Amino acid sequence: MHQTITLLQSKVLGTYEKNLNHLIKTIQSTPNGIIVAPELAITNFDYDNLDAACSYSEMAIEKLCSTVNSQIVATTFFRKVGDKIVNQAVVINKGTVVHTQNKYYLFKPGNEHKHFSAGDGSDIVIFEIDGIKFGLLICFELRFKELW
Repeated sequence: MHQTITLLQSKVLGTYEKNLNHLIKTIQSTPNGIIVAPELAITNFDYDNLDAACSYSEMAIEKLCSTVNSQIVATTFFRKVGDKIVNQAVVINKGTVVHTQNKYYLFKPGNEHKHFSAGDGSDIVIFEIDGIKFGLLICFELRFKELW
């Protein structure tokens, strides 16, 4: 099967809703593709509104699940895990979250360590979708070859 790979590199459009709608339009125009959106593509690094960003992220994931059919969509979200806030990669396929992993290496010059709890690294694994193997690293993590 032929797959289109779409890597979004877009600026934040002003509101969470505009950003989500932009991603949904991209999904709808890429019926059989792999879509990788930027880190925190919907909320950006909105540290001043952590609770709102976490809440909106949960709604956005549900909406994306209802939008994603044969596509594979990956981006990260503010998520609450227990009493911690993480920057979590979410991969969606066929209306279902098929993989999640928390960012392990936080970018200290961007103060991520002040707002996010780091993952423990154990969820950085190879995963499969329709017989194709995938691996995912989040932004700054690419610099650490031991994760490859």
